[in-house]
Amino acid sequence: MKNFLVIDDDALVRESIQLMLNDSDYKVDLAEDGVQGIKLFKQNKYDIVITDIIMPNKEGFETISELKSINDNVKIIAISGGSRNGIGAYLPIAENLGAKAILYKPFDESELIQTINAVYSH
Repeated sequence: MKNFLVIDDDALVRESIQLMLNDSDYKVDLAEDGVQGIKLFKQNKYDIVITDIIMPNKEGFETISELKSINDNVKIIAISGGSRNGIGAYLPIAENLGAKAILYKPFDESELIQTINAVYSH
């Protein structure tokens, strides 16, 4: 069984991703911001971390950088529904910081699974 950590400040997004992944027999832990996500990451081993970019307390860029400093081999999928500068402007920056893949919200289960499979194949 694969272990996932989903970090997103929107409870509906977290729960939706959890439902999508539970259908695929993955174990999923949820965090509402980067602070909680980093704490869980230090306590558990995750195959993939899925993190939002725009969040309170510790936003996605900080979270990605800290995850990479803890474990440079961590596989991260960055997700975002847009930005102050236009749709998706933040996601390419997330890739530069070390995210293995990006997904624009909203996405469906097949897009999520396809992205996860692509991350595993790299």
